[in-house]
Amino acid sequence: MKLVFSEMEASGLENVVTYGIIINHLAKSHNINLALQLCDKMTSPNSGVIPDNVIFNNLIDVLCKVGRTCEGLCLLNHMKTDHCDPNTITFNALIDGFCKIGYIDTTHELNDRLSKEGVLPNIITLNTPIFGMCRNGRVSGALNFFHEKKLTWENAKGNAITYCILIGDFLHANNVSKAMELFDEMIEKGHSPNSVTYLTMISGLSMAGRNDDARSMSSAMRRDGFQLDTKSYNILIAGFGKKKKLNEATQLFGEMSEAGIKPNVVTYNTLIDAYCKAVDFPMAETLLMNMTDGNCKPSLVTYGTLIQGFCKKGDHDGAKKIFQSMKDLHVESNAVIYNILIGSFCSGGETGMAISHLDHMRKNGVSPKVITYNTILKGLCENNISGKAFEVIDQMKAERCSPNARTVEILTGWLSAIGETKRLRCFMEGQNAAFS
Repeated sequence: MKLVFSEMEASGLENVVTYGIIINHLAKSHNINLALQLCDKMTSPNSGVIPDNVIFNNLIDVLCKVGRTCEGLCLLNHMKTDHCDPNTITFNALIDGFCKIGYIDTTHELNDRLSKEGVLPNIITLNTPIFGMCRNGRVSGALNFFHEKKLTWENAKGNAITYCILIGDFLHANNVSKAMELFDEMIEKGHSPNSVTYLTMISGLSMAGRNDDARSMSSAMRRDGFQLDTKSYNILIAGFGKKKKLNEATQLFGEMSEAGIKPNVVTYNTLIDAYCKAVDFPMAETLLMNMTDGNCKPSLVTYGTLIQGFCKKGDHDGAKKIFQSMKDLHVESNAVIYNILIGSFCSGGETGMAISHLDHMRKNGVSPKVITYNTILKGLCENNISGKAFEVIDQMKAERCSPNARTVEILTGWLSAIGETKRLRCFMEGQNAAFS
């Protein structure tokens, strides 16, 4: 490239297009400094080729994308010096660059400058700072900016994307009434909601606990020719599940199948969790069977939810049955599930089963955590099984598992009460030495 360009220069054949091609490719291949040097060469007094706004725009855009926004702003000033007028693309690139680094005040200054220089804004000029302000937690400022500019900018009065950005952030701020107001305004102004707008509304309304409104929004979405996807149904099901409206959640689950949308592991886990919390374990187990029959592999979350549900109910046999089904399907357990089982056995006075699962945990390569030891020690202390408790303390020391405040609280009260202060002191000194 350099060789060909040198020959063109020697023959006086280079022009603004030649420079534009080279500078564009250099900038996009991250040779930005070399591209800037060529631009400086064009603007030197001896140059017979003057850069146009395409060259400046390419350089400004790349500088802003790599975080060199101040240099991009300097180039904007050079454009005027070199009798090259900036256009909408120039300002949009700079506004986007400063929005991304959170310099919102600078974007306002650029908008003011754009208006003073007679450059016509477009919808990107409007939406970019709105998105930047929302991303920086200034949603009210974004709304004020929108209301101000739609009165003065003829070519940028907002579109579906503008409203979607604002609606999403007001929902995120839990201002549902303002989001609904903007949604209605969008339709009134003739901007049809797209699938993203509908999904944003469904998600936000569900998170705010307004499940019936979210359901109505999903119906409107279908009427407008959009199809709900698995994620949309999962959001709706989770919303009704949290409110313990299981009939509505199950109805949505059935609606998915009718629409030909296959539920995924999140769908099943959401429903199983809802039924476990409602203490409807037959239905929860039916869903587990449906998962395996429908070629949807249960996850550790699936089994953990069921095991925790049975344990909270005090049904240790049910918990053990689910745990066994995990082993039958060669699903490896994790520390969380073991901790749930161990905690349940200890609270039920079945310390032998708790110790057994601790051993099982180690054999399967799952390292006990301090919470595991705390749970077992508490159970052994409450049942005054000192011999086994001393063994567990020794195991904890051998595995270099550092105690926390809860461990100290359990052992201090119990060992002092049974006259084993010396053992407590040795344990604590040993731990301090091991981790000093």
